Amino acid sequence: MATYDSYIEADDCLTLISEASLIRIFSEPNEDGSDPTEVDADLFGQAAEAASREVDGYLRRRYGTIPVAAISADLKLRVVIITLYRGYSRGGGTVPEGRRNDYKDAVHWLEQMAKGEVDPGIAVPPAANENRSPTYSANGRKMTRDELSGIMG
Repeated sequence: MATYDSYIEADDCLTLISEASLIRIFSEPNEDGSDPTEVDADLFGQAAEAASREVDGYLRRRYGTIPVAAISADLKLRVVIITLYRGYSRGGGTVPEGRRNDYKDAVHWLEQMAKGEVDPGIAVPPAANENRSPTYSANGRKMTRDELSGIMG
């Protein structure tokens, strides 16, 4: 089994669908023709990783980098929705209208987040000084030349 880099696990999808539906979406029939009893980790992992990368693209548009070590519940929900959409559509499958609408809504929310119109609910570290050059800031003038001339002599 391969390792996948994703923001979610299969159990995170259970907030939106039943376990039986999750198994049906992310598995193949058994060799004997019987129904599968568990999620195919590779099928799920591929869809979840692709969904996570899709969300990363929107984060990059907003922040110029991927600023998160852990995602918010709002972002996680969008990854779940996109993962389910990808699961339904794999192999040319038919995506139910409700899932298609959820996907469109998720993408719309992500586009708004990328534009800064929606707060993704993540802590963003301060931007690093990428070129590593020193920065300076000048204080306002404290004394004029005339004021100094009286003091200096």
